[in-house]
Amino acid sequence: MGDLNELVVAARKGESDAFEEVVRRFQDMAVDYAYATLGDWQEAEDAAQEAFIAAWVGLQRLRNPAAFPGWFRQIVHSHRRLPFADRNTAFLDRARRRFERARKRTRSNAIGAFAICF
Repeated sequence: MGDLNELVVAARKGESDAFEEVVRRFQDMAVDYAYATLGDWQEAEDAAQEAFIAAWVGLQRLRNPAAFPGWFRQIVHSHRRLPFADRNTAFLDRARRRFERARKRTRSNAIGAFAICF
């Protein structure tokens, strides 16, 4: 499915299939990067999933679709610092609410983009 720039542009428009492909392309990098710091696969998977939620919510702020890899790596970096229980749950709650509103607006099943199979 298309090049990364096209996928990011489509995902910014709310196309969940495009974001699902982005998740597939970057899930290994996200988990590996988080694991390098956390040292626990389950924590790394949780951090990666949170990073994908944050990316979905913040995708509109990404000015240049070609910058997605570096931008996303920074998001993963910010979600891998602390064990899951110590992370900012208020941020995650806001992100989940935004995601749900976006999903309802697009009337698509965007949740499939976050059903990451590890």
